[in-house]
Order: sequence, then structure tokens, then C-alpha cells
Amino acid sequence: MKKILLALLLITPFGFLSAQICNPDTTRLSDSTIIDPLPFQVAKPGSGIPTKACLNTPYAQTFSVQVPESITLPAIGAIALNYVQLISIDGLPTGLTFSCNQADCKIYKNTFDCFLIHGTPAGTNAPGNYDIKINFKINTVLLGDINYSFPDPNLAPGTYTITLLPEGSPECISAVREVAAPDIQIDCAQTAEGVEFRVVSDLHFSSKLFLCDVNGKQVALKTTEIKPGSNHIQVDNNNLTPGIYFYQFTGKYGQKSGKLIIN
Repeated sequence: MKKILLALLLITPFGFLSAQICNPDTTRLSDSTIIDPLPFQVAKPGSGIPTKACLNTPYAQTFSVQVPESITLPAIGAIALNYVQLISIDGLPTGLTFSCNQADCKIYKNTFDCFLIHGTPAGTNAPGNYDIKINFKINTVLLGDINYSFPDPNLAPGTYTITLLPEGSPECISAVREVAAPDIQIDCAQTAEGVEFRVVSDLHFSSKLFLCDVNGKQVALKTTEIKPGSNHIQVDNNNLTPGIYFYQFTGKYGQKSGKLIIN
């Protein structure tokens, strides 16, 4: 079975299991667009961070990046690049962080890649708009390292804002808090028919599997008996288009939840 390219963030004792964190959307990148989404500008439809966040609710937003052969910098002109490296992101609500496909977050010239802002915004955050800055190190052939933050008034003007809503708001997936739960391990793989979940448990219990898309729309609900040992649960392709999904297993012992990316 072909493994899903996913960021499988399990809120379980097994921690973070990952293959590829994200997939760049190259259709939204061009010679004039090196990052998508672009910072928000009123005159540019589709700009800005589209995915809203909710308190105590899993969140994920992919940024696609194209690193060209050279870039034109103010007061410098065109300059050849080696790579661009994501260093940090300022202003994120507590509970959100970022991850890259490469451990060092470097994207080399003439390549496409992406990074992911993800996590669960803590309930201690105040709902509202959070302006963020994405800090890159641009490694050039002649001048070495140059630090740039996006949005940038010359390279990428506008604002990056994450809208944080109260828990349970209709714009977000239902909250998936972790409570006391049996010691289970969850893995999944993409098949020709859809997605197969493998649940390894020490206990026997009835469980419901909820699968929702990134907008919070439920696309699958399966009721199953989890038995001691390895259990296989198939979710068919019916409503599964490529994108980010959140799942939740619930039962009398509590909940296990996570997210995956389907190609």
C-alpha cells in the first residue's frame, strides 16, 4: 500500500509520526508569485490566509514556495540565489507552530516546496486576528545571507493574518480534545479504494470514526468494534478529494484524534 504523504499528528503517547509534511500547489506559483498564499491585499482576490482557526481545535495551513534562480532586491537589483531557509514565524497564537518537509527548512533554487503552520490553539488565547511574520534567510551567491520577513513591502506587500475563533464556531472542525484513552496506536495508508486505518489496541471497545475535511464538513462516519490486536478500517473514496483531513476515534474510554493529507 502506498503510504499517504501526511503529517500524521497523533494526540497519543506515540507522538509525531510523519512522512512528508505537505505538498506544494505549483498551480498557484509563477514567475511573479514565489509564495502562496500571498499576503492579503484588497486588490488581489484569493490573497491572505484562508483557513480560520478555532480554540482547542486542530489547525493546518499549507504555504507553497518557489525559489527561483535569482531575485530582485530593493537597492541591490537582481542577485543569484543558492537557497531560502525558513527561520521562524512571529505572532502565532499559542499552540501553533510550523514544520517543513526538510529538517533544516531549506528550499534550494529552481525547486518547489512547502511548509505547514499547524497545531491546536490553546484555550488561553483570546479570539481575534493574529498578524504574523514569516522570517526567511536568503542565501545568495555574492552577498551570503540576507534576512527577509514576509509580508515585505517590496517583495510581497500586504498582511498575513490568522483569524482565531471561539471553540465550536461553525467555520472550524468540531473540537477534538484528548481525554483519558486506552493505549492504542493509529496508522493509515492510502489504497486504491480510499484510506485504510490500522488501529492496534490492548482492549476491546466500540468506537466511532469521524472523518472531516479542513472546513469541518463530515465526509465519513464509521461505527466499528475495536478488538485486542490489529484492526483494519476502510474509508472509501466517495467524498475524498486531495487535501487535509481530520479524524477522530471515540469510544467509552475517550478520544484519539489526528490529521492527514491525502494526495
